[in-house]
Amino acid sequence: MDQLKLVRPPMPKDTSIPKAAFTVVSFFTKDTLYEKYAEILKTSLEKFGIPYYIEAVPNLGDWNKNTQLKPNIILKYLLNLKSPVLWLDCDCEVLAPLSQLEEVVTVNPIDFAVYNWYGDDKGNQLKELDPSKLLCSGGTMYFNYSVSALNLMIRWMHNTNTNPGVAEDLLLDSAFNEDKTGVNACWLPKAFNRMEAHWPDEPPIIDHKWYNGNLFNGKEEVKQGN
Repeated sequence: MDQLKLVRPPMPKDTSIPKAAFTVVSFFTKDTLYEKYAEILKTSLEKFGIPYYIEAVPNLGDWNKNTQLKPNIILKYLLNLKSPVLWLDCDCEVLAPLSQLEEVVTVNPIDFAVYNWYGDDKGNQLKELDPSKLLCSGGTMYFNYSVSALNLMIRWMHNTNTNPGVAEDLLLDSAFNEDKTGVNACWLPKAFNRMEAHWPDEPPIIDHKWYNGNLFNGKEEVKQGN
């Protein structure tokens, strides 16, 4: 993997924007259109003065194989930085300050935060509603540097290592649902992982430009990357 230094972009002129309480981590696959989306993400993070690491990784030739790298990369930065990490898929764009999220995760001892379909009584397109269980959409995920969060990460990484070809967010669901002991979780609003295909009327804070693997208006297939 390319070695990138922690980027601490200059703070914007609007000094009312608080200092980020986490480091954003992401990756993109080389020689795919995801490189262009990573640049959009980078620009948006710099706009709001949010520190980040964005890695370029080789394309493994399979979308699930590529996305299953997520827990390994997140865990690496949790251990290296010894501080909270906010994972954003590289096709995300931050459109507003993340002050609401920062407040939630700093005032409360949150270990883990993500959008949960089972926990959304307004945007849930499923019949089941049970906020004690997880069915996540993993474009935006917060992990604290805590024992509970690290244990969850390790279980997730074990699941990806032993279940090749399975979507990584489903394997995170399994890791949480099988043992959520001690994990203080928070379910994020849709606005922090807004996907137009699901919620076209939701004003985004973080816009996840997700089109079933087809990006840039669906004209070019990039399912093999991330």
